[in-house]
Amino acid sequence: MKTQNIIVCALVTPTLLACSLFDSDKKIDDVDKWIESGVTLEEARTTFINLGLEALDVYDTEGATLLEDLPTDLPGDEATYTGMISGGDDAPGSDGAAEPQGDVTHYANLSLTVNFADNTLTGEATDFVTNVEGFENPTGTVDIDGDILSVGDFAGIDLSGIGLLEQGDSTANWEISTSPDEAGFAGADGRVLGGYQITDIDWLEGPNAETTDISDGLFAAERD
Repeated sequence: MKTQNIIVCALVTPTLLACSLFDSDKKIDDVDKWIESGVTLEEARTTFINLGLEALDVYDTEGATLLEDLPTDLPGDEATYTGMISGGDDAPGSDGAAEPQGDVTHYANLSLTVNFADNTLTGEATDFVTNVEGFENPTGTVDIDGDILSVGDFAGIDLSGIGLLEQGDSTANWEISTSPDEAGFAGADGRVLGGYQITDIDWLEGPNAETTDISDGLFAAERD
């Protein structure tokens, strides 16, 4: 396939789009939304690029989701969204987010349950992969919750989460947050969600103890 630059945009309200360049050589036909535990940073990056390209296609063809267009006929008024989080200077898409991008590059799986009756989100980030020596595949889970909020006519997403990650002698409090002005839904009925995310890493034990790193970037997920 001939190399072409593809612009991949954060899924936020139309006036707050942020884009970065990806290489279409990395797009594959069958898009995987999930990384296996223990994968390399480059393998996780490739998976996130494919997910981002798939999400961009939804945004390009259907646009950002109006609050009034979110689904109201799902069983139990709930749906599960599966995807990934990326962050750090080397993460695709991070050039478009608010500076600075971060001292640590990371990827993680993201699973969110959205309740459209009460406009809430709950879920977790798991299977982290980082570029920190000795902390490449930490164990642990970041529990996430949040709300769907009105941003003009559009559906914004306000998320926050914190969890303890560990590998070897290193332990860190991993905190994730988003703003409804910079995260939301895309598609005619909100079948994709994503946007900017902010990650703060407070090192509790290990060689980086009593220091804080950041790893801001993007997240994207599709309804199962």
